[in-house]
Amino acid sequence: MRYVPIAFAAIFALFAPCAARAQDSGAMPAWKFYSSPEHCTISLLRDRAFVLLTINPEGAQGLRIHHPKLAIANNEVLPVVLTLGDRQLAFDMRGARATDGTPGLIVGDRRDLREAFGPVKEVQVEMASAAALVLDLDGLSEVLPQLVSCAAQLMPRDPETIVAVRPEATRMPSIRASDLPLDGATQREVAFRLSIAPDGRPDACEIVRSSGSNALDEQACGLLRTGARFKPARNAAGKPVASTYQSRVKF
Repeated sequence: MRYVPIAFAAIFALFAPCAARAQDSGAMPAWKFYSSPEHCTISLLRDRAFVLLTINPEGAQGLRIHHPKLAIANNEVLPVVLTLGDRQLAFDMRGARATDGTPGLIVGDRRDLREAFGPVKEVQVEMASAAALVLDLDGLSEVLPQLVSCAAQLMPRDPETIVAVRPEATRMPSIRASDLPLDGATQREVAFRLSIAPDGRPDACEIVRSSGSNALDEQACGLLRTGARFKPARNAAGKPVASTYQSRVKF
């Protein structure tokens, strides 16, 4: 029996003067908004780029940027300059990998990101190790008010429930071709969010971006709920706590 693997897609010295623009001539990018008691988030997945901006109930803001041209190793920390219109933000960002291997940058616990990501249409990412990268943010101004409104309604949390260490996947399911609906359909992608219990088991699955097939979406969520396992998230005291995990499945 042939097996089909699932690939899972849940920071100054001298800067190069040229910029590689990550955009295409296709449709306008589609920003997504979602919320939970832990955070309000907007994200953009377009072509090869992924951008995520989030705010938690305590007002801390975080940013993730993933793109194949980002030259940074996992967990490496490098100085980065972000240019957004007439504003520049300079800080250290940590290298990360999406679970499909795409390199990226993460920064958290900021207070100036949402304001900087105001009425802008692109962000330029500058690092000493590579040419600057320009990412298209068209459509951000339409979804940003949702983020602001959502953040204003978040309720302060009990410190014991706040995630200090994110959950870590220890097992993800594989799929036989015969397990797939639509006659073993391939070349589909599903973005999902799992609710992870303190014991590391998923207790809920939500489709963030559909594959275009309800049957495939339901199959992906069912397999993730029953087959995925995690090292649970932990609070600042090291106690396991409930959390969420978001990523992508490629069939």
